[in-house]
Amino acid sequence: MAKQGLLGWHYNDSGIYTVKSGYWLATHLPNQEIIQPTYGNTTIKKKLWKTQMPSKIHHFLWKASSRSLPKGSNLKRRHVTNQDQCCRCCSSEETEKHILFDCPYAQQIWRASGISNMILTDTSATLEEMMEACLQ
Repeated sequence: MAKQGLLGWHYNDSGIYTVKSGYWLATHLPNQEIIQPTYGNTTIKKKLWKTQMPSKIHHFLWKASSRSLPKGSNLKRRHVTNQDQCCRCCSSEETEKHILFDCPYAQQIWRASGISNMILTDTSATLEEMMEACLQ
């Protein structure tokens, strides 16, 4: 039986790949383009990571503020599906703002939550304004 060689990551002390070491490598390679930050308001994202909540919620809200949740508009843009309608209300394009705040089902949940911030049910507010209100 042939002996299998182990692969190692040579860009950190442990020899194990991490996102941090991959990012470091990507930003320190010569003649590389500058990595563009993800979509969304960086101030809100910084505040998000400083807020006390479970890691899964941090990650979910970061993906929502980065506009990278697997919802109708993104799936259609990536040619995964040809449908971008909200499957709950069937009346709007499924975006982060719609599924978290604007969908009648989401609005019903916000009204029942007891949170008195009116911006959470204001359909004219931006996703960033609503995320900011949630983090307060």
